Amino acid sequence: MAVQALNHANIQTVVMDASIAFYRDVLGMTVEPVPGMVSLVEGAWLYSAEGRPAIHLNAVTSATDFLGEARPPQDVTGAGRIHHIAFDCVDYNDVDRRIAAAGLTVQRNDVEALGLRQLFVRDPNGILIELNFRG
Repeated sequence: MAVQALNHANIQTVVMDASIAFYRDVLGMTVEPVPGMVSLVEGAWLYSAEGRPAIHLNAVTSATDFLGEARPPQDVTGAGRIHHIAFDCVDYNDVDRRIAAAGLTVQRNDVEALGLRQLFVRDPNGILIELNFRG
């Protein structure tokens, strides 16, 4: 199979500042400007602890995206094209604490048979974020 891993998810948002703050402050991602595309899109790229791309945020400022394609209506209920994004994570207690400090609603789930602990939280766009902690 040619696909080896998910490279990133792209989120078109009307709440850019809140989205950046969520991924940076709650999930601990590193924020960088969009490289080489500044004239095409207002946004930010967020990277994992290993420096891998994870989330690309594009500001919704017009009816079309940077490719000229029509944008779908903004859906902040989480019922749009993306249902959820899952991340493998470390340091369950720290992430759980940061979610609580941000005043976000969290759902916890333990899958003992897999040695897996999970946290589920919604980002400012209403997208469900699944955080997986193994071991």
